Amino acid sequence: MPQFDEKHVKICGGFIVWDGITQPEIVQQGTKAGSQKWTMKAVFEPSNPDLGLYDQLANKCLMESKWRGQLPQGGRMPIGQVGPDEFNGMFTGWVVISFKTTLKAPDVYDENGAPIDAMAFNQVIFTGQKVDVLAHCYDYDAAGNKGVSAGLDAFAVIQSAQAQRLQIGGGVNTASAFGGGGAQQPQGNPQGGNNQNYQQPQGNPQGGNNQNYQQPQGNPQGGNNQNYQQPQGNPQGGNNQNYQQPRGNPQGGYNPNGQQDPNQNGYNGPAQAHNFLPGQGGQ
Repeated sequence: MPQFDEKHVKICGGFIVWDGITQPEIVQQGTKAGSQKWTMKAVFEPSNPDLGLYDQLANKCLMESKWRGQLPQGGRMPIGQVGPDEFNGMFTGWVVISFKTTLKAPDVYDENGAPIDAMAFNQVIFTGQKVDVLAHCYDYDAAGNKGVSAGLDAFAVIQSAQAQRLQIGGGVNTASAFGGGGAQQPQGNPQGGNNQNYQQPQGNPQGGNNQNYQQPQGNPQGGNNQNYQQPQGNPQGGNNQNYQQPRGNPQGGYNPNGQQDPNQNGYNGPAQAHNFLPGQGGQ
C-alpha cells in the first residue's frame, strides 16, 4: 500500500542516516521560531518502486504551488542522491530524503502497526535502523530558500531486520584521510545496495525518473539504468509505467543530479506493506 491516499505515500525499506526524532531541534527563525522540529533523513535503494510514486507526488505539489510547475531558480525538490563523500561512502548513488515536521512529534509504530511509546524511542530509533516512512509534500518559500520539501507524518520501525547501529556522519569521509575504508552496509539487507547481480525491471517501473541519468562508475545500483532487469519473483515489479511528467516543469521528476532540500544534512529487498496508521503531521 505505498500510495496511501492522494496526498501521502509510504516509502518502504529505508535506512536512517540522521536521527532528529529522539533529539528534536528548536526552530530559530521565521513564524515558527521557538517551536520544535522533528527531522529524519533516510536513504533508499534507487530501484525502490515507491520512489516513483513519491516523485509524482512531489511534482503534483509543484504544479499546484504558486510556481505552477515551474521550479524557480535555485529551487529544490525533496529527492536527492548520496554523493561519494557522504555517510562514509556507504550509500553512494542511493536516494536520500530529509523528512520533517513542526506540528507535532511523528507517530511511530512497530512493523505490526502497534504504537511505540516515546520512552522506548532511544532503543529503537538510531542511525542504521530500517524504517517504512509515511510522507507528504509541501512547497516552501522562506529566507531565500524555496521549492518542495518532504513532510513527515509517521514511520514504522522494522525491528525484524535486526539492523545494527552505524557510526556515520553526513559530511566528509574522514576515514579515507587516514587510510581507512568505508563502513559496512547495514545487516539484514539482502540486496545491500551493491549487489553486482541485482537487476531492475525493464521499462522503468519508477515513473517520473530521469531517463538520461547515467550510472555512476563503481555503483551497479545507483541511478535508474533503463537496462537493468528485476530478478524474477520480486513483488516490487513496475509501478506507473505510463506516468508522464507534468508539462511546463523542465526540472520536475527525480533527477539524481538535482539539489537537495535545504533541511537535508545528508532498501532493503521487497517493500513490505506494514499497516501503521498515518499521523496528522505537517510541515
